[in-house]
Amino acid sequence: MDDSGLKLCAYFAGKPNAMHYCGTDSAINSISDCIVSGNCSSLREEYSHFKALYAYLKLYGEKFGLDYFDKKIIEAYWIGNELLEQFDRNDFFTLLDNLESNGAPKLFIYEQREKFEKVNVRFIPHHAFNVTFIGVGNVTGSVEYNIENINNCLIRYGNISNIDDDKVTVNTYKYQIENTILIRKNCEEELGLNKTFFPYVKIGDSVAFHWKDLCNILNDDEKSRLDEYETTIMNDLNENYFKI
Repeated sequence: MDDSGLKLCAYFAGKPNAMHYCGTDSAINSISDCIVSGNCSSLREEYSHFKALYAYLKLYGEKFGLDYFDKKIIEAYWIGNELLEQFDRNDFFTLLDNLESNGAPKLFIYEQREKFEKVNVRFIPHHAFNVTFIGVGNVTGSVEYNIENINNCLIRYGNISNIDDDKVTVNTYKYQIENTILIRKNCEEELGLNKTFFPYVKIGDSVAFHWKDLCNILNDDEKSRLDEYETTIMNDLNENYFKI
């Protein structure tokens, strides 16, 4: 069986799991084993305990008749691809059903449904939508929903300008709240670097990061798609949600 989707997901899901925000305590060992040794089969069970992530993967899998961990699905959720174009607002309510099945509280589901019905936002089932509209930490209650954690949880990207042992510096951006909407501001940021996962990273590489750790090296197409879908989601929410 092709485990490339499981492995791609491991890069993105590892840091929040290590911080005990998502999944079980045992998952980080399976994630590391998958990335380093290619032994990924145990992650099918582990990912089922990532409440938000699994709800989205199930949504994709059942809509398209694909394995939940098909690489195309994993890529759509974390980075973005053409699968995202095939969802509409009705699919949001299926996502809520999945979240409730995964143990999200009924009050949370009710509040999300009520919020969504009041605003005319697009449903784009990308990680950036989950972080900003549903709200970082809101599914599990693991962290506070605020601008700092929005920036931490978004899969942001940048170019490496310096490498210093287990740290890299990237030229990137972060979001600030201005007049109730989220605005990008250029910045420089220091990230953690796991050299076991990324032994060949170099200055000039375009990289993605999650919770202040480098989590993927991006080619030009991946960087473009990540930017495109994040920007589309932010522009829509700024216009139709955050301003209200």
